[in-house]
Amino acid sequence: MGSFVFKALSYLNYLAKRKDEHSIHSPFVFNFYNHVVKDNRQFYSFGAIEKARKELLDDEHEIEKIDFGASGKNGKRKISTLAKNSKSPEYCRILFRLTDYFGCKKIIEIGTSLGISGSYLYMANKKSQFFTLEGCPNTAKVAQETFGKLKLNKATILIGEFDLNFENSLKTLGNIDLIFFDGNHTLEATIKYFNLALNYIHNDSVFVFDDIYWSKEMSLAWNEIKNHSKVKITIDLFEIGLVFFREEQKEKQHYVLKI
Repeated sequence: MGSFVFKALSYLNYLAKRKDEHSIHSPFVFNFYNHVVKDNRQFYSFGAIEKARKELLDDEHEIEKIDFGASGKNGKRKISTLAKNSKSPEYCRILFRLTDYFGCKKIIEIGTSLGISGSYLYMANKKSQFFTLEGCPNTAKVAQETFGKLKLNKATILIGEFDLNFENSLKTLGNIDLIFFDGNHTLEATIKYFNLALNYIHNDSVFVFDDIYWSKEMSLAWNEIKNHSKVKITIDLFEIGLVFFREEQKEKQHYVLKI
């Protein structure tokens, strides 16, 4: 895990800054906030995915975990423990609605883990081309089983270190609609993947960065991304940060919004 103290202080800062729809002046962000972030509808897929999550939470089997990311913690881990660290249902539903709202057809997820967040991304549009990247083959095997239970047979898991698989995924898909960055939580890797992905964006692409306050490094990465010249709108929801590249947006707008 990242620094508990840093994340706690960051959360207090988030609580002090966050706003609701009454403080949103952009029609684009206002509509997005109400139709994606605050939408409480229960889509048909949610129950099936949460049933799969429950099975993972109850699974006490151990796997040999290989971690290429920031934590670097290798060794035997219970599947139930890994499942507890999966993205919460609240944020997973945002990923689903985001994919559905924009009709995303070309999607990459960096960091498959057990396949929960990927299931939400893919089930929002089963006609999408969906690549998810996982460094650990043993974790990927469990994710593949998760996808199998949900009949997500066309979801593609690419196993191995992220660098080559990410670049190949971008080249294969071309212009990308959505990327969920949830892999290597270091400043260097996050900025490296962000800069690489910029070569494949279009006007309506959206990037989602997970755990933007996981550590000081991730916070620095988030600030650097916000300040990039191609970034026009960002939305900070504490656990995730969203980035938009809309060229019609003349001035940058950064929002810190209630979940």
